[in-house]
Amino acid sequence: KNNLQRIREYSDMSIDTDIPSGDPPATLVDGDIRFEGRAVEIIGLVIKNFLLNILTLGFWRFWARTRVRRYLWQKMHVLGSPLEYTGTGKELFVGFLLIVFIVFLPFGILNAILESMGLLQNPEIATWFSAGTYLMLFYLIGVATWRARRYRLTRTRWRSIRAGLTGSSWAYGAWYLLFTLGKALLGLLTPLQNMKLWRLEMQNTHIGNSFVVFDKDNKSRDVLIRLYRNYFLTGLLAILIMFVPLIYIYTIMGPDMLDASLTKAQLDERLALHISAHEEFIVALPWMVPL
Repeated sequence: KNNLQRIREYSDMSIDTDIPSGDPPATLVDGDIRFEGRAVEIIGLVIKNFLLNILTLGFWRFWARTRVRRYLWQKMHVLGSPLEYTGTGKELFVGFLLIVFIVFLPFGILNAILESMGLLQNPEIATWFSAGTYLMLFYLIGVATWRARRYRLTRTRWRSIRAGLTGSSWAYGAWYLLFTLGKALLGLLTPLQNMKLWRLEMQNTHIGNSFVVFDKDNKSRDVLIRLYRNYFLTGLLAILIMFVPLIYIYTIMGPDMLDASLTKAQLDERLALHISAHEEFIVALPWMVPL
């Protein structure tokens, strides 16, 4: 209630205090957002952090990241008031140690045990172990991405109102893994992946009791269609550039390319003859000049 009173006092916002246990409500916050940082200040901060990282053999990077975030946050003004970052370098360092001891150390021990038992010498076992490792890695990347965002938001305040992130990091990790596997289909799921993950991130972001709106005008479908249209046009153009010259070369000298009795020198000589006979095509396709 205190948070809602502060918001109503400083800005005209539409607040829905009845937050269901399911999806968060869509509440729109309109206002001015501007960044008041200066390049000279940022460059000075980066140089200082760089030198301290050298002196501390890289351990300063956790505190360096905190200082950069604190500067960026306080220079970002929303509705005339700056953001505040309350995170610390110690928290980032402890989080790093937890990842090392909970994820990397057990994996290293398991790998050493399997190696000592000779199981990884078996190609089938080694293949399944590698596949499982990659699947777990991509899943944990998704989980870590969500938790990192949650950490940054819970350490963010605006007019003494704390931000936050609802939802499950484990569910986000599953979506991240699913779309990563889908990218094997020539990356056709990339636009859909971006839209889905953005929606999850934004709809679960809140400041006080007010949630951020994603797709206020219900135009995400139109944006997705445009993304796929541009994606397919770019992909088609890339395919044409890559394969049309190869198809043309195969058409004019296909029998020679299939003749296994030809040596490399003979094949190169015939290729040069074919290219010289079709010089006009070479001029029209600059990317074939190296041939």
